[in-house]
Amino acid sequence: MLDAIPYACAPDVHPALVRQLVRVESGGNPYAIGVVGGRLARQPRNLAEALATVQSLEQQGANYSIGISQVNRIHFPRLGWHKEPASGFDPCGNLQAGAGILKTCYERALGAGYAGTALDGANAASRASLSCYYSGNFVSGERLGYVAKVLGSAQDGGRQPGRLTASATSSILFD
Repeated sequence: MLDAIPYACAPDVHPALVRQLVRVESGGNPYAIGVVGGRLARQPRNLAEALATVQSLEQQGANYSIGISQVNRIHFPRLGWHKEPASGFDPCGNLQAGAGILKTCYERALGAGYAGTALDGANAASRASLSCYYSGNFVSGERLGYVAKVLGSAQDGGRQPGRLTASATSSILFD
């Protein structure tokens, strides 16, 4: 599934980063659901199971994220997914939403003064935006290892794990 991700749906984000973000967030499963502070017994296998799981999580008041890029429910009203949750499981729509969140985080990071290049070649705004994508702030995702996990998760077609190139992380947007 990772090879079939519609990268054209997230043109503002470097394709290598999109691939790694999806790998870390959902493993390429468009029906993936992540429960914050919890875990599902098993991941949904189709849209009907995913929608039933969302309905159950809503009834429980759970905090969760859905789809290929794991968009958190806090964004659903803005995206219209609270009325039409099936839209959140469309890979292209989910990827567009995820890229939009990442782009907003990147712009916020630049506005907050994150600049310069880290030792691994990723710029500070890119790292801060990944942390923001994960946690809503510029610190927790870095501290909890999420940023390193995304930046170091490259595994293409059976090749050995690697890292994103500096060109892919020096500016994750508008590449």
